[in-house]
Amino acid sequence: MFEHITVLLSFIYAIAITHLLSTTTELILARDRVRVSWLLLGWMAVALVLPVENWLSFAPLQTLKHWTLNEALLQFGTAFVQYFTCSLVSMRVEKEGVVDMPAFFARQRPVILGAVLALGLAAMIGDYLDRNISGLAPGAWIGEELLVGTMCLVVALA
Repeated sequence: MFEHITVLLSFIYAIAITHLLSTTTELILARDRVRVSWLLLGWMAVALVLPVENWLSFAPLQTLKHWTLNEALLQFGTAFVQYFTCSLVSMRVEKEGVVDMPAFFARQRPVILGAVLALGLAAMIGDYLDRNISGLAPGAWIGEELLVGTMCLVVALA
C-alpha cells in the first residue's frame, strides 16, 4: 500500500512544484517588466524546499504493515495543504503591463503566511500521530518539532 499512496502523493507534490517552476519561468521571461520582491522570492524558495522535505519524510512510513484510512487521510491532508502553500505563493504573470511582485505579496501575504502556518501545524500533528513509526525513542519527536514549532511561531507573528 505504501507504494500506491506514495505515487499519488508524488503527483500532488509534483503539481505543487510545477506551480513554482512555471511562475519562475514566466517571471524570467517577463524580466524587463518585473518589479522584484525579494520577500516573495524568498517565500517561493521556502515553498520549493518544503515539498521536497515532506516527500523525503515518507521513508519511515514504508515500515507500516497495514495502512488505515486515518493514516492515508493524514498524509493526503498534509499534501493538500502543501499544494496550496506552493500555489498561493505562485503569481500569474500577465502578458502585458508591469508585473508588480511587491503589490502581489502585500495583497496575498495573509493567505501565503496562513498556508505556511497551516502546513507547519499539519506537519506537527502528523509527526505526533506517527511518532511511533519513525523508530525514535519515546519523546524524541519533541526535539524534532522544535524547529517546526519555532517556524510556526515566527510565521504567526508575521
